[in-house]
Amino acid sequence: ALAAMPNAAHASAFSTELGEAEAALEASDGRSVLPAINRLLEIATEYGGMPSDELRRELIEKVLAKRAQLKSVGEWDEGSYGEKEEQYLRLQRAVDPWRVVELQ
Repeated sequence: ALAAMPNAAHASAFSTELGEAEAALEASDGRSVLPAINRLLEIATEYGGMPSDELRRELIEKVLAKRAQLKSVGEWDEGSYGEKEEQYLRLQRAVDPWRVVELQ
């Protein structure tokens, strides 16, 4: 369905969805962060990643900041294989598979 949309409408829908999902991420806490990450993953999958390096960097930086914030108060899965960490890694692979942002 998205492939049939004109580019301007496609970009507008993407911007709206991404903005709403980023706002949900920023407002999330330890209980609501997983649905926020899942929504970002859905958007990234639906649109084939991020359309620009700037958007990729912006999104990964926001997710890393939320992850650090929640880790600092013990609301992020400790260990490598917690559910939140796994979803974060899935999102990272969809948005920044080479981990360019995280490794800079």
